[in-house]
Amino acid sequence: MPMSPHRLAKAGILVAIALLCAIPALAVAQSSPSKQLHPLVAEAAQYEGTYQGQCWVFVDKVVKDALGLEMGHDYRLGYLDAGAVEVSVAKARAGDVVQIADDHYTEPDADYPGLHTFIISEVVALGVFNGWDSNSNWDGIVRFRENYEPAKSAARYPNLNYRIYRFPTPDNPAPLADELVGIPDKTWLPAVGDVAVVVADGDSLNLRAGPSLTERVITQLRDGATVTVTGGPVRAFGHTWVSVASAAGSGWVASEYLALSTGSSNTKSASTVDGTSQPLFGYRTLIPFIAVGN
Repeated sequence: MPMSPHRLAKAGILVAIALLCAIPALAVAQSSPSKQLHPLVAEAAQYEGTYQGQCWVFVDKVVKDALGLEMGHDYRLGYLDAGAVEVSVAKARAGDVVQIADDHYTEPDADYPGLHTFIISEVVALGVFNGWDSNSNWDGIVRFRENYEPAKSAARYPNLNYRIYRFPTPDNPAPLADELVGIPDKTWLPAVGDVAVVVADGDSLNLRAGPSLTERVITQLRDGATVTVTGGPVRAFGHTWVSVASAAGSGWVASEYLALSTGSSNTKSASTVDGTSQPLFGYRTLIPFIAVGN
């Protein structure tokens, strides 16, 4: 039955109204950019279900392919070699890498239960993450894991701890100061002549022969030791280094573990006992890479 002119007019009006309603929605859809994945997350996702071997080997490949950065062969120091910095668990975000390890044994030949590497794709809650890893089932396969809690995983074995590292990207060359771990005074920029104290959470700070993690350790400065800044700063291995003079000797330290002295009379003056320097520790202390014994 043919449509009457009256009905045809009504149909035309309805079609016009429908098109007008659709135009704003289309405009919004076209103008709203899709959420861009962090380069490490996007790269890791491509390997889901494939064999990539050990967890650290997989992450090393992802970092190299996605960011062009070369990680060193150490489960703590290796991240700093590539320019990464350690961030707090409260500031963790997509693209950060979780590394579970024994802080006393992080060398390339480290091999013990619980050692694991994980790429965060989403923060579910404080200390709970979704993300990617390889070899979680001892088969070398890359999988997406939900509700991963590194603190619980580390607690299954003695002496293990987890740390979170952030690599620089073109969009985010450096983290904000309040995201970093182990910086007692983030507003103070060391200058020559400043008097500072070591803030090492009860541990010790390495005094090195040069501004690098590869330089020889001269001695270790105790928490609270007083130093005078004599040079720098120099940026290397993910840290800002300054040369200092102390009663235990002169050398270079990571300024992140210094705080401007308030002139308190009860601060310890140096890492000495009976006027002599303390010997180097025979183990790695709890401040990785900076306070490292032999």
